[in-house]
Formats: sequence, C-alpha cells, structure tokens
Amino acid sequence: MLTAIKRLSLSSTKLKDLTEDSLKTITETLEFLDLRYLSKEDWPVSFDKLTKLRTLSMTECDSSLLPNNLPKSVIDIEIENMEIQKIPAFDAEELIYLTLNNCSITTITTQISTQYSQLNELRILDNGHQTMKIEEHAFENMVKLNKVHLSGTQFEASQNTFTHLTALEKLIVDSDEFCSEVNKIKNICTTSTGENEI
Repeated sequence: MLTAIKRLSLSSTKLKDLTEDSLKTITETLEFLDLRYLSKEDWPVSFDKLTKLRTLSMTECDSSLLPNNLPKSVIDIEIENMEIQKIPAFDAEELIYLTLNNCSITTITTQISTQYSQLNELRILDNGHQTMKIEEHAFENMVKLNKVHLSGTQFEASQNTFTHLTALEKLIVDSDEFCSEVNKIKNICTTSTGENEI
C-alpha cells in the first residue's frame, strides 16, 4: 500500500491499474507531482484533493488541459515544451515560483499582475525566436516579485517595467544594452552570460 509518499513521478505512464482509490492514502502527504507527457485522462486524482501539494511539473501536455482546480498549497509550477502564447491562468492563490521553459509566450499583460500578486520569482527561459512583448504595468501589483529570469528570451519592454518594482532585486536578461539602461535607474540587472544559476 502507498503511504506517506511526498514525491510522485507519473511521467509517460499509463495508469490503467493506478486508480483514484489506490491513491487515497497519499492525497494528504504528496508534495511534488510530475505529470510529464500525460494526457488528462491519465491524471490519477482531482488536484484539489492534494491538500499538501507544493510543486506541479508539466512537460509537453496539451495546453487546454492545464488544471484550474489546484489546492491553495501549491507554491511552485514548472511548465516545459508547451505551445502556449500567454501565461496560463492557474487557480493557485499562494503561487510563489512560476517557470515556463521552452514555451512560446508572445505577450505579458497586466492580467498577470492581479492573477499572481503573491509571485516571488518568474522564469521565462528559452522562449524561442519570437519576441515577447511585456506591457509597462504588467507587474505593478506584484509587490513581492523578487526575481525575473528571462534567459534565452527576446522581449520588448520599457526599463520602467522593472525599475519601479520595489521588491525586485534581480533581473536576468540576455541583452547587455537593456541591462545597462536598467542599471542606470536601479542596479538590479545581470546578463545571463554572467549568471551561473539557471
């Protein structure tokens, strides 16, 4: 019997014998769930039953199947290799970390500011060859935003988009020119070539 499991990877699995009943014993202990390459019909449980879930990892899933009933306990969402053009709307009130790796985000609007007001760290990595547009007030309500990592991402934005954020301590981008302009106002920017962390 499965008991006290905190991390569960269901990557590329077919859950013909792993039913919701068989997972009841871990719904109150599971903290990390990996759903890479799974379709919705292969998900084993309703997300809102995972009351201790902290991290959700999804790779190459259908963007129309992203969960919208996440428990309040979720603080970290990782999405990779998905064709999504805007930051998805997750019902995760306490979300602190959001990573979108190798997606196709085209625009960041002010919607994210209200939706993720608790966000501490945003990573949009290797966003492809298209240029992502960031509205000037896209982050204005995100009073806890401490780090924005845009390595491998081309973007259009005003320096004011970042410099007016009182909690922001680190901005990582590829452009030396943009970084230099930001640092004239607020010394928070580092180029990704000089940054060791991912």
